[in-house]
Amino acid sequence: MCPRPGTQAAILSRVRLDRRAQAACAAELELRGMRKDRDGRLELDLAPGITGGVAISASEAPQGAGFTRLDPIVSVRHHESGELVSVLLGIPSGCSIQRSGGLVSTSLAELIPREERSRAGWVLEAGADAADLARRVADDVVFYGFPFMERLRSAEALTREMERPRHRDIRRMDLAVLYMLTGRQEDARRLLMEVQPVSQHPPVFANNQYAKFLDAFSRHFGLDLDLASWPVRERVDQALFGRINIRQNGVVRNALINIGRADLAGQAAGLSESELRRISDRSTEIFRDMPKNDMNLGRACGLAAAEFLDP
Repeated sequence: MCPRPGTQAAILSRVRLDRRAQAACAAELELRGMRKDRDGRLELDLAPGITGGVAISASEAPQGAGFTRLDPIVSVRHHESGELVSVLLGIPSGCSIQRSGGLVSTSLAELIPREERSRAGWVLEAGADAADLARRVADDVVFYGFPFMERLRSAEALTREMERPRHRDIRRMDLAVLYMLTGRQEDARRLLMEVQPVSQHPPVFANNQYAKFLDAFSRHFGLDLDLASWPVRERVDQALFGRINIRQNGVVRNALINIGRADLAGQAAGLSESELRRISDRSTEIFRDMPKNDMNLGRACGLAAAEFLDP
């Protein structure tokens, strides 16, 4: 089917609007003392090996809407744990997009008190001045984002933040590594043990990547995880459930936000049909492996998408 006249031009116009807004915000944040890294993220040194960051994500707007809405994501990165997780996963150092972030993140909007959220949001309309929007975004980053970064400027503070439910499942490997780096071996063992094998003799995990990580983790730190003693996860009857079929990018975006991975939500808009199928397949596996009393389709989708976008 041929696209309607003007459709391609409208899409290109929206893309240019997104990029204009993002570029203006980046320039303004650089004036506030941040620097741009190779992936376009704005960074700020907090402590040796720990940086704060802002990623200017653009939410998907209706076709032909004539505006773009920004969703700035604020994060704090612990470089040593992130790099080490990537090494243990066997990810080459040059694959920056697929490397573990070693970070915790949140939408800037979530850092603004509820009573002050009455504003329309960070919106740039076609023909409007991007510099004005950029100043408003930068002001909010400084006023609300910087204190969030400052609060997490130590490994101990980052560990406490990663222990929160919204981060714990997604950053389990980073948290386990942080535990080891701060001398908390038993905490690391208990955390990793929360993901139980689906069978024993030998131990088999639903996620083969996790199994490889456990092996590399054990060898790197010289820690015997004693996998043979781990209890087997009770699995549901797979015949009772069909395949999860995700057809809309917005479903993935919302699932990522709901599990606390707003930093990845902006990437959902660019997922192809084949990539959505892969996420659907992994969502099905995760859902079927969830304990009977804790089965959640949305969470399964979010976890699968997070694995795909940031393995």
